[in-house]
Amino acid sequence: MKCLADEKRYGERQDGFSCQAMENGHAYEPFARKFYEDKYGVSVEQVGFIKMGQIGCSPDGLVGDDGGIEIKCSEGKSHRKIFAKKKMPTIHIPQVQGCIWVSGRKWWDFVSYAPWEQEDAFFCIRIERDDNYIDNILKPACEKFLQDLNDLIEINDITKRS
Repeated sequence: MKCLADEKRYGERQDGFSCQAMENGHAYEPFARKFYEDKYGVSVEQVGFIKMGQIGCSPDGLVGDDGGIEIKCSEGKSHRKIFAKKKMPTIHIPQVQGCIWVSGRKWWDFVSYAPWEQEDAFFCIRIERDDNYIDNILKPACEKFLQDLNDLIEINDITKRS
């Protein structure tokens, strides 16, 4: 959170975190998007960062007027688990519902793509907008985060002046 506070205070972007899953995403996401488009006969619009006040998201793409897509290029074991359970891991609920909320969409397709898996390389499940989750869990969590962030910025500013 300190890096984000510094970015907000000084207006300069800090170097970000990276891991193998993120590297896989950068390398294989275009192939997953193309596979999705071909499979479902749709076009995915790539967009940048979408803002709603102080909250924002970076969708992997928007689909039509109502949907979007989140692509995960999961490691083999993670992908196989997703494929076997036929559901999105709960760890991704805040991200997907957040994208739905910020973008004003009705649904989001969660995709797990692992081209190194000989069989079952592609998995997709549609996640519907959950206003109860958004209103009662996500919005309060974002409000708390923003308050904590603003408090940290204020504390740092007071400390610097002392």
